[in-house]
Amino acid sequence: MMQATPEQPEQSMTPVAQAEFPELAEAAGIATIDFANWPQAGDRRRWRELLGRVEAEHLAERYLVAVREVPEYRDPRIPLSEIRRIAYLSFDALLATLTEGDASQLIAIADEVGATRARAQIPMASLMTAIRLDFALIWNEIVTVSASEDADLLLRHSMLVWHVVDTYARATQESYLDEVRRQSDLAALARRALITELFQSPPPPPERCASIATELGILPEATLTVAVATGGSVSALSTAVTHLECLGLEVFTNFSGPSLLAFFSQRGVPAKVVQDALAELREVELGLIAEVDGFAGLHDAAELASALGGLAEPGTGRALTPARDWAKLLRRHLEERRLSIADDIAAALAGCGVAERGNLESAVRAYLRCGNVAEAATETFCHRNTLTNRLNRFHELTGVDVTVPEQAARVVLSWA
Repeated sequence: MMQATPEQPEQSMTPVAQAEFPELAEAAGIATIDFANWPQAGDRRRWRELLGRVEAEHLAERYLVAVREVPEYRDPRIPLSEIRRIAYLSFDALLATLTEGDASQLIAIADEVGATRARAQIPMASLMTAIRLDFALIWNEIVTVSASEDADLLLRHSMLVWHVVDTYARATQESYLDEVRRQSDLAALARRALITELFQSPPPPPERCASIATELGILPEATLTVAVATGGSVSALSTAVTHLECLGLEVFTNFSGPSLLAFFSQRGVPAKVVQDALAELREVELGLIAEVDGFAGLHDAAELASALGGLAEPGTGRALTPARDWAKLLRRHLEERRLSIADDIAAALAGCGVAERGNLESAVRAYLRCGNVAEAATETFCHRNTLTNRLNRFHELTGVDVTVPEQAARVVLSWA
């Protein structure tokens, strides 16, 4: 008996081989290149005789032993009976293809193998290693059943055997990737449904929120960050989300009308990563709630972030937060209920000259920021008596004494 193993051939097929195996050539997408060692017209009878001596059952049993050397097949995620069944069908189809040139049965088996191995989460590399065993096993068996005078014939068919196994491997790989994509799409749809449920109105009860958090892989009590962008800021937030994912964060998103909501858990994330993420979000014109205490508060936080995002001003390059922009939010709330408190102050200052009005507003804003006459005077580059006079003048014109917190709040809201 001969003991020879051919080198891995290039992926090509001669006119003779293509004419003899048209369906295989089409399935493999093989180019027509003339190689001297390809099958010849007179080889067919003897080649069939040799293939007839090879038993798929025997190959399958040898495969079961050899495949256990592949790590993921030592403790297989697929029952041994299933591996044996597929091995037999694969070798039977490989032999049929080598005999008749019809790859349809082989492609059908490949489709099943690729899909089932993807569902079993067998790594692609392990699957391809297992399939490569097919070539060694089937070739060695053909060599074993041949005679010494078959040497030239075997050499002329070595590339053909490799092409058949390679066709099977590529078809399996395509099926595997298709199944991975399908599973990914289904997982994305399921995740989208969970997130949509999370932000519906009315919101789900606390126990359901905790369940959704768990299904999303987040601890229900984790600290969250929520951001909502509207209109032209949506693309900027989308870009920011990509950057956050590059930092290693898992960001969840939800589109609702013209708005994009994004949130992520801070649990288990390095403090530096959280700081960098918040720094990037603060440079986008959106509503930002930096810390939300668990999933139970996520729905309300999202509504607040949405309201703040609707007040974001294009070109400012900054996010709105509750601590800094509560006055803007409250003013919008009052205006929506036709309770404007800005008109009377604006009307009272309308009679001032441009310079006087500028000085008065500058003095009042400085005082509202620091709450101290001396500091406000320093900030506006004037004497403290001058600043006091301007505050008094503002009181005289508007009736609002900004040194009284209750009255100062009216100005804060008016100028928010």
